[in-house]
Amino acid sequence: MELKRLECYLRTVTCPNCSLAQDYNIAVISNDNPVTASGVVLYSLEEGKVKFLLLQSARHQTWGFAKGHVDSNETLMECALREVSEETGYNLTTDDVFEVFNDCATYLLPGTSTLKRTVMFLAAKPVAASGLRVSGEHQQFKWCDLSAALKLLGHQQSKTCLLRASDWVENN
Repeated sequence: MELKRLECYLRTVTCPNCSLAQDYNIAVISNDNPVTASGVVLYSLEEGKVKFLLLQSARHQTWGFAKGHVDSNETLMECALREVSEETGYNLTTDDVFEVFNDCATYLLPGTSTLKRTVMFLAAKPVAASGLRVSGEHQQFKWCDLSAALKLLGHQQSKTCLLRASDWVENN
């Protein structure tokens, strides 16, 4: 794939889902920029308390949600459902996910000139914590209350998404 150098190193990226515009200083933009990923914030109810599922990446040791790259032939929702199935064993349908809740973050991948856009949906209902099957992409999982989850998540975008998801679950 041929990379194109830019004359201007400042690029404004506008998310098509939330219309948020952010500026990035980048030197190279490829045809795959931004890389797009999609996933679902999953939660369960344990004794009436909301617990969010976090997965620890086997590759980076970072904590996050079930998500992955969108294939060229799929929608954001199709990707989210596929990734949840592959990474957790939960087979959700579009009826199991709030499409109106979509949290979008666009950011520069550390140490690269690649933009990544992640769109997260929210499970419309709790999943059974006992039904989880974690894929080899992850080394461990935790069902966490909001406070514990915020401590584990390293990326501010993920924390913001979780806060929105928690608010949505508590108030809807």
